[in-house]
Amino acid sequence: MNVLAHAIDALEESNKGRSFSEIKALPNRITVQTALSEDQTQVLIRIKDNGVGMSAEVKENIFNHLFTTKPVGQETGLGLSIAHQIVVEKHGGTLLVNSSLGQGSELVISIPGLALCSRPLPQLVRSPKISDLVRTNIRIFRVSKSPCV
Repeated sequence: MNVLAHAIDALEESNKGRSFSEIKALPNRITVQTALSEDQTQVLIRIKDNGVGMSAEVKENIFNHLFTTKPVGQETGLGLSIAHQIVVEKHGGTLLVNSSLGQGSELVISIPGLALCSRPLPQLVRSPKISDLVRTNIRIFRVSKSPCV
């Protein structure tokens, strides 16, 4: 959820100085895509926005403990550090950022855990709506009742 909160913040930042007609012509967008890796051993979650993007310095430090781009008192700088810790240290996954100034940002979460399945798994057919994420308490998707998922 913290990754989504940062995407929302980026979109709010990108609206500063824009008129309503400019926002209407190029609306804010957050895209959440889920998929399995080609070898079906990783769950991939891509969260992309069309916000202001990040500088090279921000990209280098984004997952560092206490790093923030916000004014003092607005944010602790713990959220993405904790997200990184959960994905990488607790689940053995990766959390990568792709971003360029003016081009938006994409965070790619890759979580292992499907390697024990002996049969191919179906590909995910849809990305959840953000309202689904909130309503299901961060259960992003469910392919089947199989213990492999």
